[in-house]
Amino acid sequence: MDISDQLVDIQDPPSKPRRFVFVLLKDFTMLCFSAAVESLRIANRMSGRELYSWTLMSETGEPVTCSAGIEFVVQNELIEVLRDDTVMICGGINIQNSTTKKVLNWVVCVLPVIHWLEQGCSTENALPSTGKTKTALPKSLRMWS
Repeated sequence: MDISDQLVDIQDPPSKPRRFVFVLLKDFTMLCFSAAVESLRIANRMSGRELYSWTLMSETGEPVTCSAGIEFVVQNELIEVLRDDTVMICGGINIQNSTTKKVLNWVVCVLPVIHWLEQGCSTENALPSTGKTKTALPKSLRMWS
């Protein structure tokens, strides 16, 4: 199928793709994760250029199993992120058990550096031990369940 008729014209395209960093926690919900990645992929396809890129991280750099039992290979462990990155932390029903001290410390370290999205419904379950409240987090942290 020729998609050239379906391409969307983008005014002032970015000089480089906007990178999304997905941090996958044990038993994360696959539906939210896949919807986010597919949205970025489809935007790239419809524009005919790479507007967005993404990378997957886990606490250790080892594969992570979602709540559906499917294992995802990640590219990195928790590493430094770039100033223009958008970080999305993907969790699930047991996000409090999946959010370790290492993950929380990493989140606190990258808070001043990156773009954040609005918080998801699991955030209050994952972050109480950081001393940060929902309103204290920047506008771009997204924790999904």
